Amino acid sequence: MRGGLLNESNQKLVNEDSKRVENWHGYVDDSGSGEGIDRGNIFLLAGFVACERQWEHFSTKWKKICDREPKTPDFKMQKAIRLTERNGTPIWTAKQRDKRIKQLVRLTKRTALFRVESVMAWPNYDRVVKDRVPSQFDSPYFLCFYNTILSVANFMEKAKFNGTVEWVFDDQGRTGKEAVKWYDLVRTSVPLEVRPKVGGTPNFRHDKIVLPLKAADLYAWQIRRHLDKEQPNRVAHNDYLDVLAGQVYGVSNVIEGEHMEEFVANIEHGLMLKSRTTYLLPSKSRILRAIDRVRKWW
Repeated sequence: MRGGLLNESNQKLVNEDSKRVENWHGYVDDSGSGEGIDRGNIFLLAGFVACERQWEHFSTKWKKICDREPKTPDFKMQKAIRLTERNGTPIWTAKQRDKRIKQLVRLTKRTALFRVESVMAWPNYDRVVKDRVPSQFDSPYFLCFYNTILSVANFMEKAKFNGTVEWVFDDQGRTGKEAVKWYDLVRTSVPLEVRPKVGGTPNFRHDKIVLPLKAADLYAWQIRRHLDKEQPNRVAHNDYLDVLAGQVYGVSNVIEGEHMEEFVANIEHGLMLKSRTTYLLPSKSRILRAIDRVRKWW
């Protein structure tokens, strides 16, 4: 899908309509945080943003889909991809699995107004950052966490969406609590014109309770599998990733080695949070469609 720049008349339209939504809601999960051989080479955060009523509708539909036989009440991609339990007990057939994933991907696409992902390579992090910054900053989660929030604020500024995003991240225990301690400091460093879009202090919840986090899990897992397993072997990404990454507007961040080097070099003077960022912005006709989609929920 091709993005386009917004002209003055389009910006005015989005400005006027988006004022009706005071707060957007963003849900984000991580993938690649495991240790040892299960960790892989990629770590990332990814998720989606929509209005509150859209997410309420999403949660009802998600539960309804997962209540169908074979039931998947706690759907998570890491388990859902398997056809058997570790002891060999059948879970479902490949046809059943693929149908369920396709239904959930379609639901997510219909719900999300835009997406976000922040990606880094573990080998770069271990080589450049690990043990070279204070312990409270020494986590790939910290870098991806703030790049996610700040890049969405910039995306909203470019797309001229008003309001703020209230963030909910999948529960991370101590790691999340350490990251969020610096939220006020990072927020005050954001340019004034973008700062109102950053929102309040993020919350952490479990996806068993907050179902939109499961959409984030689905997306994050698909990205990591492609970058870590498929792309190195020249395997094209699947249709699910094509739908979620290629057909939903949003922002992509890649935190490369050079960005990590700047982060380490400047740590005693402030937090240097940079990445290679790509925006997929809607064209004029698609802005109108996006606004129409959201309007029915106001």
